[in-house]
Amino acid sequence: MNNQLLLYKGGIKHVAIEASSSGDTTVIAASTGKRFLVLSMSIVGAAAVGVTWKSGSTTIGGKQEYPATGGIARNFNPAGWFMTAPGEALVINLDTAVQVGGELTYQILE
Repeated sequence: MNNQLLLYKGGIKHVAIEASSSGDTTVIAASTGKRFLVLSMSIVGAAAVGVTWKSGSTTIGGKQEYPATGGIARNFNPAGWFMTAPGEALVINLDTAVQVGGELTYQILE
């Protein structure tokens, strides 16, 4: 069996990103013993905003600043862009109250 089949054995999941309050918003709820590997994503803010991704309460990478109506699209990456720790939620944190929307694909790892 090739490695790519093993990687996606559990399937690829999709979720919408919807946040508008400053602070933390859960994108994927925590699941005991499970990690979430983000494979692709896109987000756009209605106004200038700083975005930080978190594994539960722990920051994953640095803060990303986007101009008004700006955002980012990260193409499919089979190795993943970032991952939560086991049993922790995937959280988006906004530094100001701005409507932010998008989508991401992820895989659940055990």
